[in-house]
Amino acid sequence: MKILIVGGGSAGWMTAAYLSKNTDHNITLIENPNYPTIGVGESTIPSINDFIESVGLTENDLVEHCNAIRKYTIQHNNWNGVDTWWHHFCFNESEHREQLEWMQTNSLPNKKWRHAYHLDATKLGLLLRDKVALPSGVTHILEDIVDVEILHDGVSAVVGNKNKYTADLYIDCTGFKALLGNRVGIKSKNHPGLINNYALCGPGDFVEPLVNYTQTYAMDYGWRWRVCIANRTGNGYVFNRDLISIEDARKEFISKTPGLIVDKIFEIPIRNSYNTEPWKKNVISVGLSCGFLEPLEATGLFLIHGPLKLLVKLLNDPDGPKKYNSIWCKLYNHLADFLSLHFTTSCLDHTAYWKSISKVSYITMPEKNQPLFDQYSYRQLANARGLSYS
Repeated sequence: MKILIVGGGSAGWMTAAYLSKNTDHNITLIENPNYPTIGVGESTIPSINDFIESVGLTENDLVEHCNAIRKYTIQHNNWNGVDTWWHHFCFNESEHREQLEWMQTNSLPNKKWRHAYHLDATKLGLLLRDKVALPSGVTHILEDIVDVEILHDGVSAVVGNKNKYTADLYIDCTGFKALLGNRVGIKSKNHPGLINNYALCGPGDFVEPLVNYTQTYAMDYGWRWRVCIANRTGNGYVFNRDLISIEDARKEFISKTPGLIVDKIFEIPIRNSYNTEPWKKNVISVGLSCGFLEPLEATGLFLIHGPLKLLVKLLNDPDGPKKYNSIWCKLYNHLADFLSLHFTTSCLDHTAYWKSISKVSYITMPEKNQPLFDQYSYRQLANARGLSYS
């Protein structure tokens, strides 16, 4: 099969690296050399280890090329006023002690899925390009896409400013623009519990100590994150611009984020929504072109690499698109449901933002054996809020 990936960045190069290592298809990646990479997803969850292993990389590669450090947990702060609670990488409360011991000694856990990484996502894309994808035969083309030609069965060609490119299968990694997906028709769906639509992001210096866990903080009109990598911090404020101006949000972001490099703050319009048909006709949307969830539980990069194993299994299945779309929608909604509970279980009501969120006083547990946020995660959140669950 001839596969054309349109777009680079984390999504494009993760996809190219995985397909080049796990299929025998002919793969080409074309990207605009002048298109900026968003690159704010610097925190990962433990499944990143499966992906790294599957493409032949090691922890040393991440440390050497991506300024990576190990991550053991997530610390959530002030979501109920002055509280702090930990969402650990484990499956029941009896595992807390060993998880904390590994974190305190920065030790490599001897159990699966018990650590992840903080890393520079932009550099991860470059590492995957140079050490995995290109050496594995991926063709790399630098060219601006000026048009996408369509026939009844999908995309017939991608037109650059120099040449025209055809393939059997097209993978859309063009971010929120969704250049290919929009041409075959995207049906987007929003999650009612996630109302944020804008983010301010920026690097920071180490004023506060480097820590090997992700930190989140409730803010007046949303929340912010702090992620430490080896040489700096990554910071962001996610909010609803309909309830606070960008300028006022910027002031709050600066005042509450120690070490933030003010002249490097950048803005990103976001949309908590997903494409209900990421595999439509001969186009598969991956990354931001497929959907977005604010990175409250570090699922940004997972939503790129997590579905790739399933995609490879279904490439030659006549019912592949139907199966892939069904599983993707269930996965997205499961993640979104858990993220929304961070907001709907909070007792904060001191601003118009928090007053606008419908609160719940009871948590319904998910089905057992969920791949990510299982019953342990829900119990931790419920206990942190002092709420009942079943």
